[in-house]
Amino acid sequence: MKNKLIANVGEIVTIKERLSSLLVAGIFSLGCIFAPSIISNYIISFTYPDVISFNRLETFILAIIPASAVYFLMFFHLSITGKNYLAKFKPILIYSLRLTAFLLVVAFIFNWHFTTVLDQHGYGTCWKRTLYSETVYIKDAEECKKRGSEVLRKPRSAY
Repeated sequence: MKNKLIANVGEIVTIKERLSSLLVAGIFSLGCIFAPSIISNYIISFTYPDVISFNRLETFILAIIPASAVYFLMFFHLSITGKNYLAKFKPILIYSLRLTAFLLVVAFIFNWHFTTVLDQHGYGTCWKRTLYSETVYIKDAEECKKRGSEVLRKPRSAY
């Protein structure tokens, strides 16, 4: 018995499916749009300034960019052409998903290593405003008061 998805290759899709795939392509493009600002923020953090805003979720957003880019191309192609040739993207998709899985592991290790290095450099932390907000690493406890927060872990001298 043939796979139903492969049997439908080249089939013309409806307007509703085309609009849906255009919406999905827009969602997958968001990660690619925010990537340059996330990377520039990390480059500044590597110079170890007095205040570092660090959001762990941003590294995972960067890690899923290969798969997001391929999904964006697939669904954008479907919405423009209106023909279901998504099976032709399968080899590229498999490699991008493998790369994404590897980058997710790297992102997990990077989050752990970067926060450990900040602790070794003597940074303290402020209380987060919400659960999903970024963690603010500081070298001076007065910075937390300037931001309207309290000190969670006091800064100390680096060893």
